[in-house]
Amino acid sequence: MLIHDFDMLNWLSGGQEPESVMSVGHAYNEEIQNMRDIDTVAVMLKYPSGLLAMVDTCRDAAYGYDQRIEAFGGKGMLTANNETTSTVELATAKGYLTPCAKWSFPQRYKEAYTTELNEFIAMVRAGRSSEQHKLEQVAMSRHPSVVRTTIAAELSWKLGRSVDLKDMDQLLPRLPGTEGEPAGKRRRTEGGTSQLVLGA
Repeated sequence: MLIHDFDMLNWLSGGQEPESVMSVGHAYNEEIQNMRDIDTVAVMLKYPSGLLAMVDTCRDAAYGYDQRIEAFGGKGMLTANNETTSTVELATAKGYLTPCAKWSFPQRYKEAYTTELNEFIAMVRAGRSSEQHKLEQVAMSRHPSVVRTTIAAELSWKLGRSVDLKDMDQLLPRLPGTEGEPAGKRRRTEGGTSQLVLGA
């Protein structure tokens, strides 16, 4: 579920790749359990720089599409909160009543998708030799690292222990259906309700 969250971590950390990943998870939904998958997971990532990051996610959130980020550092904290369906709050003697988060990623990221499409059209019009195209090629070079991180997280959950990314090629054959595939070939692309927490 978390490849997009790991992509966000790559961007927030300035392109760093974790040295180790530890995942724990559980399936509360019987249908998902029968698929030998999980619906709730927490992942801890440790980076060579000393950065620690944690991602927790669940397939279900009754209050909306919950995606938040917290980044902690020596000079303070940066927080990106959920976008809600309304800005109206009700305050009474019983407390505060606030709106739900937006319900789905098309609703939450409507403006982002529009910006992305406009930038793609501009890049196509500018041509392959343009500066825009060169910058996009540099940005795309992060994908192998993001995929390695995703596979390491899955390996960690299935093996029940922390996984060092340097050991990926030796560990990957232990997963069913991956025999002979080098790290970085497989990916999971589902979205998820999630929270990112970074601390330096």
